[in-house]
Amino acid sequence: MSQRLAGPIFLLVLLIALNILSLTDRFLIAAFGTQIVKDLDLSHQQFGLLTGFGFILFYALAGPVTGILADRFGASRILTIGILLWSAMTALTGQAKSFIGMMLPRAFVGIGEATLNPAATAVLSRAFDSQHRAVVLGLYFMGGHIGVALAYQIAGMPSIEWRGVFTWLGIIGIGMACLLVAFARAMPDALGRPESADRKDTAPSMMGLIGELLSLARRNSTLQLAILGMALLHLIYAEIQFMQIWLASERGYSPDAASALYGQTYLLTAVPASLLGGALADLMARHPSFNRASFIVAVIMVTLPLVFLFRIAEPGSTLFLTGMVASIALFTLPYGAMVAIILDQVPDGIKASTTALTMFTVNVLIIGSATYFLGLASDIFASINLDEPMSSALLIMDTLLILSLVAYARLHTKLKAES
Repeated sequence: MSQRLAGPIFLLVLLIALNILSLTDRFLIAAFGTQIVKDLDLSHQQFGLLTGFGFILFYALAGPVTGILADRFGASRILTIGILLWSAMTALTGQAKSFIGMMLPRAFVGIGEATLNPAATAVLSRAFDSQHRAVVLGLYFMGGHIGVALAYQIAGMPSIEWRGVFTWLGIIGIGMACLLVAFARAMPDALGRPESADRKDTAPSMMGLIGELLSLARRNSTLQLAILGMALLHLIYAEIQFMQIWLASERGYSPDAASALYGQTYLLTAVPASLLGGALADLMARHPSFNRASFIVAVIMVTLPLVFLFRIAEPGSTLFLTGMVASIALFTLPYGAMVAIILDQVPDGIKASTTALTMFTVNVLIIGSATYFLGLASDIFASINLDEPMSSALLIMDTLLILSLVAYARLHTKLKAES
């Protein structure tokens, strides 16, 4: 391996590992859903708040701040503080005895984890050329998908107690923060500031960065549409939060079996989907008649009908398992392409800030609201004695995913006109 490639590759591996840890932490509550609901005596509405706004609101509000800080001062310090914060609060989550006792540390987990994606996408965009951006970002976000699968795999192990898992992951996170510090000292260029920020006479101020970001967001309709499309496709992410509860309460699986099945399926689907999706999107973007949005449109058209069938198919049947795979592929196949389209629209100096703005939109407008709606709708449907209330709520959310197809079809047209 050449010296020129060694740094970026080691950086990519480290950031993938951090993303695995981050999403494992984040999805443990969903993966242990039935156990936590029982132990803390929660309603589905309260569970939706824990996995939705209780985490998402703070994650989203902190995101723009941490993104601007990363653009202005560099990634390593901001990210190290974030890892230490989310790891300590993850360990504290394991001590929760009530809804409030869990919600408070989850808020701080959200603030800590908000440092990761803005910093990571910015440094990776600088470290690798734009032609391979969807592949690189697909690999990075693959780490997150592995983390989701790992959370469910852990929850699916017999006799595993959820409180101890949170404690141990907090300890592992503190060790990862130490590793990041060592890497940053050994290779300061990899996790440093953008070149302009290193020259004090030309470094933009915090207000200057905010002004540049907001100005670009207002005048660039392609960027607006790319952010909207990504936000709408995250409706499927909100559904994942209730997967274990749905499988256990309405599809006849035991809690352990539900977590194990979904974890295994997610891992076997998400990893190859992340690798293949980025490569296919970059390849399609080189053809004059297509672009990365074309790839996303194709993915939605193929997978979304199977997701609808997943909700009504016989549990354990071929159609049921195929639909489960499709629901995961719908989210993981186009992820690198979605982020790459957004980053292609902005200069290097505000890439972290733009990622943070995107995550704010995704989390506040879609994930937080949709997760709360799913829990609330399920409780309302149950109160009127509707058969399979969670399935009904999920089918409504699946229908709304059609809006993401409309957004990316429009984006394909705009990108083609601009090329």
